[in-house]
Amino acid sequence: MIKLNKLLPPLLPSFHKGQLGRLAVIGGCEDYTGAPYFAAHAAMLSGVDLVHIVCDSDAANVIKTYSPDLMVHPYMLSKNLDGIDDKLKKIQSLIDRMDVVIVGPGYGRDNEIMLKMLIEIIRYCSITKEKPLILDADALYHLAMNNEIQKLLINSNNKNIIITPNVMELRRLRENLQDDSIGKLLGVTVVEKGTNDIISYHGNEPVKCSQPGSLKRVGGQGDSMTGMIGAFIAWSMGAYKSNIYKHEIELNDEELITYSCLAGCSTTRLASHLAYKKYGRSMLTSNLHEFIPQAFNDL
Repeated sequence: MIKLNKLLPPLLPSFHKGQLGRLAVIGGCEDYTGAPYFAAHAAMLSGVDLVHIVCDSDAANVIKTYSPDLMVHPYMLSKNLDGIDDKLKKIQSLIDRMDVVIVGPGYGRDNEIMLKMLIEIIRYCSITKEKPLILDADALYHLAMNNEIQKLLINSNNKNIIITPNVMELRRLRENLQDDSIGKLLGVTVVEKGTNDIISYHGNEPVKCSQPGSLKRVGGQGDSMTGMIGAFIAWSMGAYKSNIYKHEIELNDEELITYSCLAGCSTTRLASHLAYKKYGRSMLTSNLHEFIPQAFNDL
C-alpha cells in the first residue's frame, strides 16, 4: 500500500492552467441544483484547475449564483428535443477537453428527454472516447433500470469507468442485474460507500477505506466524495500519465484507479470527521467543504 499523499501532484511554476486537472460534472435539473454543485465545488477545493458543470437550463442560473469559480453550461434539455444534436455536440466538445467526467449528481430520474441525453453521453465517454468516467447518484438509478446503458458498459473497452453506489443503489444494481459481482459483469471499478468504503477494480481483490468519518448523515456528502475521487482521477489519468512531473512511484492503470478512489474516500472521511467534530449534529455538507484543504494536508 502506497502513501496516498504520493498521488498529489506538485505545484510547479512551470505549470500552466489546466495541467493539474480539467473536470466536468454533468447533472443538475430544475429540482436538484445542490448535488452537482457539491461534486464540482469539492473537486475545485481539492485543487483541480478547471471545473465545469453541464446542467439543465432551469438549473444553470441557480448554480451560477453559488460560486463564480465554477463554469456552468446550460446544455441539457428537459422539455423537448429541439436542438438536441447541437447541444450534444457542445457537450461532446467539452468532454474532449476534460481529464475526467462525472455524470449523475442531481440528474433526475423521471425525464425521458434527459435520459436520452444521458445514454448518448455515456455512449460517447465509454465507446467513442474511452474517457475516464464516474457514474454516481441518478446515473446509477438509470444504470440499474435501463438495459441500453447496461449494454454500453458491458460492451465498452473503456477500463476507466467508476461507479460509486451507496447501500441502496448497490442493492438495486445487484437485484436488477441479477449478479453480485457487478464490477466484473460491467467491467467497472466499484466504490461501495458504507461504514467502510470498499473499492474493487473490475471485481478484483477489494481495498477497504476505514478512515473515521462523520456520524452525521446528510445529503450531499456522497456528491462531495465523488468530486474528490474525480480530482484524484484527473491527476492520475492526466498529469501523472502525461509525465509532466517526476514521479516518486510508478503505478499501472489498475493501481492508479484503485488508489485514486481510495484517496478520494479518505479525504472525504477526513474532512467530514473534522466537520462533525466542530458542528456535531448541526453539521451540513457545506461544513465538510470547509475542511477539505485541511484533509488534503493531513492525507
